[in-house]
Amino acid sequence: MALCTGEIFAQTADYRISSVTLSSGRSALSDGIGGSLTVTNNTETLYFQVAANYVQAMYGTDYGCCFVSASGGFYDNTPWLGPYVFIQPLKYVTFTTWWGVFAGTGGHPGWRPNFSFAYNSLSLNIGPAYIAYTVLHYQKDVPNNLPGFGFKLNFGTKISSVIGCDYSLRDKGPLFSSSLTYSF
Repeated sequence: MALCTGEIFAQTADYRISSVTLSSGRSALSDGIGGSLTVTNNTETLYFQVAANYVQAMYGTDYGCCFVSASGGFYDNTPWLGPYVFIQPLKYVTFTTWWGVFAGTGGHPGWRPNFSFAYNSLSLNIGPAYIAYTVLHYQKDVPNNLPGFGFKLNFGTKISSVIGCDYSLRDKGPLFSSSLTYSF
């Protein structure tokens, strides 16, 4: 539903679909099969994502080496909102910080605002490979530290795939994920 809404909006506001992604596996933020759609114009980006237990949207602007976005959606049937900031001071270094506030608690919507999540990540990109360290806080859970690595594979100029593995230090286990992206 969200992907169809994004496509209709893109056709009416001088936006163009820039990429479509299909993802699978487990990561700090997702579990299972999901899909996303990125829509852009000259200055703005709209991003829509759907997975088994959540749907979300982001709307943001690129400021050179920094991308700032508002984000929101539903996780376990509970609405949330929060800022997303992606900073790339050098071609091979990226910082991501993302915070969210629930209306209620996960799985129990309500009117009282509550801390939802804090996602902070540092990534070093070395050619097609990357190494990353992520810290994820979710509600009252013990924070999860996730070192990880992965590879980006290009299949021509329009199709790419990312295969990665994070290791949950809290849960003592690997999280394997992959994605396939078509760029227009």
